[in-house]
Amino acid sequence: MRTEVLPWDGVSDRERESTVERAHELICGGSLVAYPTETVYGLAAAGTDAAAVAGVFAAKGRPADRPLLLAVYDLDAAADLVVDIPRVARLLEGAFWPGPLSLVLDAAEAVPRAVTAGTGTVGLRCPAHPAARALVRVTGPITSPSANISGRPSPRSAADVLENLEGRIAAVIDGGPSPGGRESTVIDVRGRPKILRWGAVSPGEIRDVLGASIEIEDGSPPPRDTILFVCTGNTCRSPAAAAVFRHRLRNAGLRVASAGVAAPAGTPASPGSVEVAGERGYDLGGHRSRGLEEVCWSRVALVVGMAGHHGDAVKRHLTGLDLDSPPRVVTLGELAGGDDLKDPFGGPPEEYRAMMDEIEEYAPIAAPIIIDLGTKGGRS
Repeated sequence: MRTEVLPWDGVSDRERESTVERAHELICGGSLVAYPTETVYGLAAAGTDAAAVAGVFAAKGRPADRPLLLAVYDLDAAADLVVDIPRVARLLEGAFWPGPLSLVLDAAEAVPRAVTAGTGTVGLRCPAHPAARALVRVTGPITSPSANISGRPSPRSAADVLENLEGRIAAVIDGGPSPGGRESTVIDVRGRPKILRWGAVSPGEIRDVLGASIEIEDGSPPPRDTILFVCTGNTCRSPAAAAVFRHRLRNAGLRVASAGVAAPAGTPASPGSVEVAGERGYDLGGHRSRGLEEVCWSRVALVVGMAGHHGDAVKRHLTGLDLDSPPRVVTLGELAGGDDLKDPFGGPPEEYRAMMDEIEEYAPIAAPIIIDLGTKGGRS
């Protein structure tokens, strides 16, 4: 069997419709189709077709005792898959779907045992990528494991999928490179909400929505998921860079923060930074500076200095801390193959605009590297 490559990225709306129609036809016929999501490529079988679901395990070499998540368009589309949809699930759906949060509920009889791995529960995910959204809208619930051989790196492109599963699956929807990033947070919402797996959505974000405490069953430490941008006073370069990359990394499951190596606490962003960032659509009005001593270093995956001496200062600071493994320290210019960012503090608006120009020039080059390093906890 030769795996079809169905176009999505860079084609017309009509061609995309044809791609979804073909994928729908294949999936409803019991075949497997890989598709892009906002993190990595997933592998779709019809979620209520036991034979097709068994094909997912066979294609991936996946152990049978590992349950599968199902991708759905929304909770209404999942009504036949679950015994009940509690109010907590609706609140989380409204706050985080589509996006990287999976909800665990009691499974209805329509869900194959292979999906639940005998647990009696099913995890539901609502992917944000437009190709995945279009697919689940017409096809209904589909499986959602990564489209790779179990144990290998998760695929971020159609080429990665083919390298793993050529000839094992019917087709792959080529949505271009996926950004990668952290896997979904998994939360059991059958009773008191309980986090089963750390992921892209933090416990704090969930608490803000529910207004109540939640249990955390995952005994591992909180993920190192923060990208820290550092300059001198934390009023110009680092808050501006954090604003740009917060937008760039918004679907990667990474937190973005900033600090200064010689920053007094609580100073607003400089007026020049606020003005010029505002011209580009970034709001620095609520920013307040902080020093390195105020950073929660156990959550930092990667430090991005605005200049080489900022990285040196961070490394000196880290030597005095009791960390199992310190975060990696790089400069923005190093990541993008450019120079250190000049400090515009106290200068005319043109110098602030030059700073923003440079950050925005570096961002598309540096962002994929930051995602890769950040999701590895800073390890290369």
